[in-house]
Amino acid sequence: MRSPRSLSSEQVAKQVQVAINGLAEPEVEYGVGRSREIGMIFLEEALALRVDDSGVLRPANPRDGWLGDHQNWTVEKNTHPDKGPKNTSWLPGESTARLWAEIVSEPAIPNSP
Repeated sequence: MRSPRSLSSEQVAKQVQVAINGLAEPEVEYGVGRSREIGMIFLEEALALRVDDSGVLRPANPRDGWLGDHQNWTVEKNTHPDKGPKNTSWLPGESTARLWAEIVSEPAIPNSP
């Protein structure tokens, strides 16, 4: 079994892409919108969950995160034994969760011609 520190760059890129896919902004087809803002906060909070002060990678615990509900666009601390129900997005911390709720509640951003 490979240690988490020995992941290839392709494996890390795939994991990051999976995480970012859950952050898609509604109604924004080809624009950046606020993706950069939430992406940076998401990565900061995810790294804080996974890397300790000495730089050692800790195992991931999905219960450490928050859940964004896709039906009513609310967020809450994850209390489920895993990553949460099907119609939710897992978010690594409260700042990401609050920003996610703000973004998905905003009016649609029109696409540029």
